[in-house]
Amino acid sequence: RVTDFLVDGGVREDYATIRFEGRVFRFEPGTGDAWFVDDELQFANGIAFGPDGDLYVNETMTGNVYRYRLDDAGRCVSERELFANVLTAEWEEGSLRGPDGMAFSADGRLWVAVFGQGDITVLGPDGSVTDRIALTGKAPTNVAFGPPGERRIYVVEDELGQIETYDVGVDGLPLHT
Repeated sequence: RVTDFLVDGGVREDYATIRFEGRVFRFEPGTGDAWFVDDELQFANGIAFGPDGDLYVNETMTGNVYRYRLDDAGRCVSERELFANVLTAEWEEGSLRGPDGMAFSADGRLWVAVFGQGDITVLGPDGSVTDRIALTGKAPTNVAFGPPGERRIYVVEDELGQIETYDVGVDGLPLHT
């Protein structure tokens, strides 16, 4: 919870060492069945399905983005694999930062809102950082693509309480069904 990070209106000094028990489950809405996928994630946050049909989950406290290979029925068939890390070397000591919401573009890139770092980090299909879009504020919490043909992202920016838009030249990947 957000309140777990705060003391007297500021971020706890020991926030980076708080133990998290982030978990990922698969849920089947039609039957109500749920399956365990993974645990012990350090603040599991953003989640997205890639063009390869695999599941991608990020971990805010480490900056890691993980991939889980799925079979044709949507069952996890691999342990978590490190796909990428979105953190830059430069940052203000004592400030919370890490990946939050994320979405894939139709060309297979993953667009990750990085809270506290103030950017959208764009990852190539191989996990390499291909771009960083600097935002007006430092606290993006989510990124989504506009309607097909618009070729634009919408970013929820919490520090300034606004939605920022950027023309990015590509449509979003249709959401997983």
